[in-house]
Amino acid sequence: MNHCISLIKRNKSYFFYLFFTFAFFLFKGIEYAILKNPLPLATIFCVCIFFYYSIASMKAFHKFITLWTSLLFLWASVRILLSLLHRYINPLAEYHVDHQLGVKGILLSITLLSIAAYLRKDRKEVFSLDY
Repeated sequence: MNHCISLIKRNKSYFFYLFFTFAFFLFKGIEYAILKNPLPLATIFCVCIFFYYSIASMKAFHKFITLWTSLLFLWASVRILLSLLHRYINPLAEYHVDHQLGVKGILLSITLLSIAAYLRKDRKEVFSLDY
C-alpha cells in the first residue's frame, strides 16, 4: 500500500486526472440520486471500493487503471455516438435530452475521452518503474 501511495506522490498530474474522473462521476451519481435514481451513485461507490482495495497490490492497481480507462472510453464513445444520432438522425425537442447530448455534452465527452486516452497512454510509463 505504501508503494502505491509513493507512486501517487511521484505522478501527481496523472493521479489528478484519475481523481478528477472519480469526482465527476461521484457528482453525477449524487445528481441522479437527488432525481430518485440511486444506481449511478451505487455504481461509483462500487468503483471507489474496488479502487481502494486495488491499492494494496501494484498488479491489481494496474488492472484497475486499465478497467477504469476502458469504462471511460466506452462511456464517452457511447455519448458521442448518441449525440451524433440525436443531432442528425432523430432530433428530439426534450430539454433534458438536448442538454445531455448537445454541444456541452459533446465537449464533456471529448474531454473525458481525452483524459481516458492520457490515462491509458501514460499508464505504462507510470507503472514501468515499479511494476
